[in-house]
Amino acid sequence: MQIKQCYNFCMRKHSVRRNILLGMGVFLVAVLLVPYAVPIPERQPLISYQDMLTPASKFVLVEGASIHVEDYMPSGAVKDTIVLIHGFGGSTYSWRNNITAFTEAGYRTVAIDLKGFGLSTKNKASSYSHTSQAGIVSEVVSSLGIQSAIFIGHSMGASVTLQLAENYSTMVKELVLVDGSVSFKQQLPISQLLGFDPFRRILQDVMGRYLTSERLGTILRSAYYQPDKLSGTDLANYYSRAVYGQWLDGLTAMSRDSNENIVDFTFNKNIRTLVVWGDKDTWVGRSVAEEITSFTGGNLKILENAGHLSMEEAPDAFNNMVLEFLAQS
Repeated sequence: MQIKQCYNFCMRKHSVRRNILLGMGVFLVAVLLVPYAVPIPERQPLISYQDMLTPASKFVLVEGASIHVEDYMPSGAVKDTIVLIHGFGGSTYSWRNNITAFTEAGYRTVAIDLKGFGLSTKNKASSYSHTSQAGIVSEVVSSLGIQSAIFIGHSMGASVTLQLAENYSTMVKELVLVDGSVSFKQQLPISQLLGFDPFRRILQDVMGRYLTSERLGTILRSAYYQPDKLSGTDLANYYSRAVYGQWLDGLTAMSRDSNENIVDFTFNKNIRTLVVWGDKDTWVGRSVAEEITSFTGGNLKILENAGHLSMEEAPDAFNNMVLEFLAQS
């Protein structure tokens, strides 16, 4: 009887192991194959490619990537050059309310679509770390014959400009950091999973299904204190640039490389810095503004009745604030 009980116990134990192994095998097959069996929804721009270009548009080839640039010259003598670096999800269009004020004040003004954004190359092969983006910006600026400039970075673009100041300090005369999204501490290493292609494919499927123009509108309006200021034309331009090209490859590659964006160096406080913050910014808290100000040794200026997209929502006040800062140099 004991031998029979022992036999039955061993068989049950073997059966449990077999079922566990079978379940793991099914799960592994699902992870490896199912993502490729599900078609990713296609998203189409609402505006044609030609209509997204401006008379100031040009493309610069850097490290195999085609980088879209808008280069505006003032009508008279050039005081200096301002380079505009947008935030996550932004593009040269993000500066539509600022460029004219800067050029009329005598500044050559260059707006850049970072790699993976706007009309620039979007791929999955190369690095999207902010250090890499800063390197691309330096190459673009140099190719335009600009040796040094004033850099204005919004949100994620603030992190890129800080990396630029660290690695290409002779190129940076002054900095303006707008509602900066800057990481000073290491984040969870979940992003490393996106180096595994099936996980990347799953994320692409999720993002491809999620990002409709309506949802993007909801996201953008949440970045405004006065959401009615985002017009239908603005939304169409944001959405069209967001889904132009291989946008899902770019987004997942950015997520994959996001843990490489930590600002862990000592800032050169000889670079004059202005920190601008919307007083109603609910995306990035005021504590971050204070941390960035302390880190750079800069001056913090607050834009009233403005959210995270403060340079869009309060453009006149923003433009005057920047020009006043530059006039003091």
